[in-house]
Amino acid sequence: MAECAMKLGLLVLLLAMPVTADVTIYTNDFEGAVGTEWSMLPLGQTQWVAPPTSVTPATQDQFLGELSNGMLALTLTNLPAHSQVTLSMDLFIIRSWDGNYASDARGPDFWGYALNDIPSDPEDPTQWDSFTTFSNWHPDTGPHQAYPNTYPTGDYPARTGASENNTLGYTFDEGQGPFAQDAVYELTTGTFAHSASTLTVAFGAVNLQSITDESWGIDDFEVVLDVPEPSGILFIVAGALLAAKRKRI
Repeated sequence: MAECAMKLGLLVLLLAMPVTADVTIYTNDFEGAVGTEWSMLPLGQTQWVAPPTSVTPATQDQFLGELSNGMLALTLTNLPAHSQVTLSMDLFIIRSWDGNYASDARGPDFWGYALNDIPSDPEDPTQWDSFTTFSNWHPDTGPHQAYPNTYPTGDYPARTGASENNTLGYTFDEGQGPFAQDAVYELTTGTFAHSASTLTVAFGAVNLQSITDESWGIDDFEVVLDVPEPSGILFIVAGALLAAKRKRI
Protein backbone atom coordinates (compact mmCIF):
# COMPACT_ATOMS: atom_id res chain seq x y z
CA MET A 1 0.00 0.00 0.00
CA ALA A 2 2.85 2.38 0.88
CA GLU A 3 4.57 1.57 -2.42
CA CYS A 4 1.40 2.40 -4.32
CA ALA A 5 1.05 5.71 -2.50
CA MET A 6 4.65 6.60 -3.29
CA LYS A 7 4.19 5.84 -6.98
CA LEU A 8 0.97 7.82 -7.00
CA GLY A 9 2.81 10.79 -5.52
CA LEU A 10 5.54 10.54 -8.13
CA LEU A 11 2.93 10.40 -10.88
CA VAL A 12 1.16 13.49 -9.56
CA LEU A 13 4.52 15.27 -9.43
CA LEU A 14 5.20 14.27 -13.04
CA LEU A 15 1.86 15.61 -14.18
CA ALA A 16 2.49 18.87 -12.37
CA MET A 17 5.72 19.45 -14.29
CA PRO A 18 5.43 21.78 -17.30
CA VAL A 19 5.68 19.92 -20.61
CA THR A 20 6.89 21.95 -23.55
CA ALA A 21 8.05 21.34 -27.09
CA ASP A 22 10.27 23.45 -29.33
CA VAL A 23 8.01 24.75 -32.09
CA THR A 24 9.15 26.73 -35.12
CA ILE A 25 6.63 29.55 -35.38
CA TYR A 26 8.32 31.65 -38.05
CA THR A 27 10.66 30.99 -40.97
CA ASN A 28 11.69 33.12 -43.93
CA ASP A 29 14.10 32.37 -46.77
CA PHE A 30 13.26 35.72 -48.41
CA GLU A 31 12.70 34.15 -51.80
CA GLY A 32 9.41 36.05 -52.06
CA ALA A 33 8.26 39.47 -50.95
CA VAL A 34 9.42 40.65 -47.54
CA GLY A 35 6.54 40.83 -45.06
CA THR A 36 5.60 43.89 -43.05
CA GLU A 37 7.05 42.22 -39.97
CA TRP A 38 10.45 43.46 -41.19
CA SER A 39 11.54 47.11 -41.27
CA MET A 40 14.81 49.03 -41.34
CA LEU A 41 16.09 52.35 -40.06
CA PRO A 42 19.20 53.65 -41.86
CA LEU A 43 21.66 55.38 -39.54
CA GLY A 44 20.81 59.07 -39.17
CA GLN A 45 17.23 58.63 -40.40
CA THR A 46 14.01 58.82 -38.34
CA GLN A 47 11.60 56.92 -40.59
CA TRP A 48 11.45 53.13 -40.60
CA VAL A 49 11.10 51.74 -44.13
CA ALA A 50 10.81 48.38 -45.87
CA PRO A 51 14.18 46.66 -46.28
CA PRO A 52 15.44 45.54 -49.71
CA THR A 53 16.24 42.09 -51.00
CA SER A 54 19.15 41.09 -53.21
CA VAL A 55 20.30 38.03 -55.13
CA THR A 56 23.75 36.57 -54.57
CA PRO A 57 25.80 36.67 -57.79
CA ALA A 58 27.15 33.11 -57.58
CA THR A 59 24.29 31.08 -56.07
CA GLN A 60 21.30 33.19 -57.17
CA ASP A 61 19.98 33.05 -53.62
CA GLN A 62 17.59 35.85 -52.64
CA PHE A 63 18.19 37.28 -49.17
CA LEU A 64 17.31 40.25 -46.98
CA GLY A 65 19.86 42.93 -47.87
CA GLU A 66 22.21 44.39 -48.87
CA LEU A 67 22.17 46.48 -45.71
CA SER A 68 24.55 49.11 -44.36
CA ASN A 69 24.81 51.18 -41.18
CA GLY A 70 21.61 51.32 -39.14
CA MET A 71 19.08 48.86 -37.80
CA LEU A 72 16.88 46.06 -39.06
CA ALA A 73 13.90 45.06 -36.91
CA LEU A 74 11.56 42.06 -36.76
CA THR A 75 8.22 42.29 -34.96
CA LEU A 76 6.02 39.21 -34.47
CA THR A 77 2.61 39.45 -32.79
CA ASN A 78 -0.03 37.06 -31.40
CA LEU A 79 2.54 34.52 -30.26
CA PRO A 80 1.26 31.45 -28.38
CA ALA A 81 2.09 30.91 -24.71
CA HIS A 82 5.82 30.34 -24.22
CA SER A 83 8.70 31.23 -21.89
CA GLN A 84 11.74 31.00 -24.17
CA VAL A 85 12.77 31.99 -27.70
CA THR A 86 15.64 30.97 -29.98
CA LEU A 87 16.55 32.83 -33.17
CA SER A 88 18.79 31.42 -35.90
CA MET A 89 19.86 32.74 -39.29
CA ASP A 90 22.52 32.83 -41.96
CA LEU A 91 24.40 36.11 -41.68
CA PHE A 92 26.05 37.31 -44.90
CA ILE A 93 29.17 39.45 -44.38
CA ILE A 94 29.88 41.06 -47.74
CA ARG A 95 33.10 42.57 -49.10
CA SER A 96 35.82 44.37 -47.13
CA TRP A 97 34.83 44.15 -43.45
CA ASP A 98 37.87 45.08 -41.35
CA GLY A 99 37.10 43.45 -38.00
CA ASN A 100 38.90 44.97 -35.01
CA TYR A 101 41.14 47.20 -37.16
CA ALA A 102 41.24 50.61 -35.48
CA SER A 103 44.21 52.45 -37.00
CA ASP A 104 41.97 54.67 -39.16
CA ALA A 105 38.33 55.17 -40.18
CA ARG A 106 38.15 51.83 -42.02
CA GLY A 107 37.42 50.01 -38.77
CA PRO A 108 36.35 48.56 -36.45
CA ASP A 109 33.33 47.21 -38.34
CA PHE A 110 30.55 46.37 -35.89
CA TRP A 111 27.47 44.15 -36.04
CA GLY A 112 25.04 43.37 -33.22
CA TYR A 113 21.60 42.26 -32.13
CA ALA A 114 19.23 43.36 -29.37
CA LEU A 115 16.55 41.09 -27.92
CA ASN A 116 13.20 42.38 -26.63
CA ASP A 117 14.09 45.98 -27.45
CA ILE A 118 15.35 48.35 -30.15
CA PRO A 119 18.39 50.51 -29.32
CA SER A 120 17.71 54.23 -29.23
CA ASP A 121 21.35 54.82 -30.20
CA PRO A 122 22.76 52.00 -32.37
CA GLU A 123 26.26 53.43 -31.96
CA ASP A 124 26.15 52.74 -28.20
CA PRO A 125 27.56 49.22 -27.63
CA THR A 126 25.79 48.91 -24.27
CA GLN A 127 22.37 48.96 -25.96
CA TRP A 128 23.05 45.71 -27.83
CA ASP A 129 22.83 42.24 -26.31
CA SER A 130 25.65 41.17 -28.61
CA PHE A 131 28.09 43.60 -30.22
CA THR A 132 30.90 42.11 -32.28
CA THR A 133 33.10 42.59 -35.36
CA PHE A 134 33.82 40.57 -38.51
CA SER A 135 36.86 40.54 -40.78
CA ASN A 136 36.68 39.32 -44.39
CA TRP A 137 40.42 39.28 -45.04
CA HIS A 138 42.87 36.37 -45.08
CA PRO A 139 43.03 34.64 -41.68
CA ASP A 140 46.84 34.64 -41.68
CA THR A 141 47.45 38.26 -42.64
CA GLY A 142 44.23 40.25 -42.22
CA PRO A 143 42.94 42.17 -39.20
CA HIS A 144 41.45 40.05 -36.44
CA GLN A 145 37.76 39.99 -35.51
CA ALA A 146 35.85 39.80 -32.22
CA TYR A 147 33.44 37.05 -33.34
CA PRO A 148 32.69 34.47 -31.94
CA ASN A 149 33.12 36.62 -28.84
CA THR A 150 32.01 40.21 -28.33
CA TYR A 151 33.95 43.43 -28.88
CA PRO A 152 36.46 44.36 -27.50
CA THR A 153 37.08 41.03 -25.73
CA GLY A 154 37.26 38.85 -28.85
CA ASP A 155 40.50 38.65 -30.80
CA TYR A 156 40.39 35.90 -33.43
CA PRO A 157 41.78 35.44 -36.95
CA ALA A 158 39.62 36.76 -39.77
CA ARG A 159 36.70 34.53 -40.79
CA THR A 160 36.79 32.49 -37.56
CA GLY A 161 33.53 30.52 -37.29
CA ALA A 162 32.41 31.12 -40.88
CA SER A 163 30.51 28.20 -42.41
CA GLU A 164 31.25 29.40 -45.96
CA ASN A 165 33.95 31.60 -47.44
CA ASN A 166 33.83 33.34 -50.84
CA THR A 167 30.82 31.30 -52.02
CA LEU A 168 28.29 34.09 -52.62
CA GLY A 169 30.04 35.69 -55.59
CA TYR A 170 30.79 39.16 -54.20
CA THR A 171 34.09 40.84 -55.07
CA PHE A 172 36.10 43.82 -53.89
CA ASP A 173 38.73 45.79 -55.79
CA GLU A 174 41.52 47.65 -53.95
CA GLY A 175 42.86 48.91 -57.26
CA GLN A 176 44.66 45.78 -58.39
CA GLY A 177 41.66 43.94 -59.78
CA PRO A 178 38.60 42.36 -58.14
CA PHE A 179 38.90 39.38 -55.81
CA ALA A 180 36.30 37.25 -53.99
CA GLN A 181 35.34 38.57 -50.57
CA ASP A 182 32.33 37.34 -48.61
CA ALA A 183 31.52 34.99 -45.74
CA VAL A 184 28.47 33.23 -44.29
CA TYR A 185 27.94 32.65 -40.56
CA GLU A 186 25.31 30.25 -39.20
CA LEU A 187 24.31 32.46 -36.30
CA THR A 188 22.07 31.77 -33.31
CA THR A 189 21.12 34.02 -30.42
CA GLY A 190 20.89 31.03 -28.11
CA THR A 191 17.78 30.58 -25.98
CA PHE A 192 16.59 33.64 -24.08
CA ALA A 193 13.69 34.29 -21.72
CA HIS A 194 10.57 35.76 -23.31
CA SER A 195 6.86 35.30 -22.58
CA ALA A 196 5.05 38.28 -24.15
CA SER A 197 2.68 37.82 -27.07
CA THR A 198 4.78 40.27 -29.13
CA LEU A 199 8.43 39.75 -29.96
CA THR A 200 10.59 42.63 -31.21
CA VAL A 201 14.26 42.12 -32.02
CA ALA A 202 16.79 44.33 -33.76
CA PHE A 203 19.94 43.72 -35.77
CA GLY A 204 22.35 46.39 -36.89
CA ALA A 205 25.73 47.53 -38.14
CA VAL A 206 27.89 50.53 -37.26
CA ASN A 207 31.00 52.13 -38.77
CA LEU A 208 30.75 50.48 -42.17
CA GLN A 209 31.95 52.26 -45.28
CA SER A 210 29.72 52.67 -48.35
CA ILE A 211 27.36 49.81 -49.16
CA THR A 212 29.44 48.95 -52.25
CA ASP A 213 32.44 48.51 -49.94
CA GLU A 214 30.94 46.81 -46.85
CA SER A 215 27.44 45.42 -46.47
CA TRP A 216 25.51 42.58 -44.84
CA GLY A 217 22.34 40.54 -45.13
CA ILE A 218 20.24 37.81 -43.53
CA ASP A 219 18.86 34.57 -44.95
CA ASP A 220 17.09 31.40 -43.73
CA PHE A 221 15.73 33.07 -40.62
CA GLU A 222 13.94 30.97 -37.97
CA VAL A 223 12.15 31.64 -34.68
CA VAL A 224 11.57 28.76 -32.23
CA LEU A 225 9.39 28.92 -29.11
CA ASP A 226 9.04 26.46 -26.24
CA VAL A 227 5.27 25.96 -26.53
CA PRO A 228 3.34 23.94 -23.89
CA GLU A 229 2.25 20.54 -25.20
CA PRO A 230 -1.32 19.23 -24.77
CA SER A 231 -1.37 17.20 -21.56
CA GLY A 232 -4.51 15.15 -22.12
CA ILE A 233 -2.59 12.11 -23.27
CA LEU A 234 -0.60 12.18 -20.04
CA PHE A 235 -3.76 11.99 -17.94
CA ILE A 236 -5.02 9.05 -20.00
CA VAL A 237 -1.75 7.20 -19.49
CA ALA A 238 -1.75 8.14 -15.80
CA GLY A 239 -5.27 6.75 -15.35
CA ALA A 240 -4.29 3.48 -16.98
CA LEU A 241 -1.21 3.16 -14.78
CA LEU A 242 -3.18 3.87 -11.60
CA ALA A 243 -5.83 1.33 -12.53
CA ALA A 244 -3.16 -1.30 -13.05
CA LYS A 245 -1.59 -0.51 -9.68
CA ARG A 246 -4.94 -0.75 -7.85
CA LYS A 247 -5.50 -4.24 -9.20
CA ARG A 248 -2.23 -5.36 -7.64
CA ILE A 249 -2.98 -4.01 -4.15
